[in-house]
Amino acid sequence: MKDAINQWGQVGVVHLWRYKPEKSGLKGWHFHADEAGLKCTIGLVELLGAATYPAKRTLNLTKPSERTVNGPFSPLGGRKIIAPVSLQLSTDGHDTKDLWQLEEEGERVKLHLGRQALAELLGGCCQTKSHNSPIARSSVFEARA
Repeated sequence: MKDAINQWGQVGVVHLWRYKPEKSGLKGWHFHADEAGLKCTIGLVELLGAATYPAKRTLNLTKPSERTVNGPFSPLGGRKIIAPVSLQLSTDGHDTKDLWQLEEEGERVKLHLGRQALAELLGGCCQTKSHNSPIARSSVFEARA
């Protein structure tokens, strides 16, 4: 398993952002990926979920377009966002706690997930995949302690 995680490589386009300021009512982080990026992310989450040791990998993120951020029908436009350049996913196969621990470090985001949280993230990604849209999108996730 360690070899599989070490050999994992990213393909496709993945976006992650949150809106600012918080008063906009658009809370949480928004995830958006093309088909290859979504399949790749699902594969990574599956690998991390099967790990029996501490493991982490980093997704390189692409800044989303204005159309992605504002939506095709949004009259508001020009929404301001925070869009990190990378997302590090990590887990500890020995830790049975259920947790979502998110840290922002400048232009990077680290998300440490417990077993249950990995299963929830995988479920959200797979649900997004089943919508058969040309661009896969999983709306919002919020870190929870």
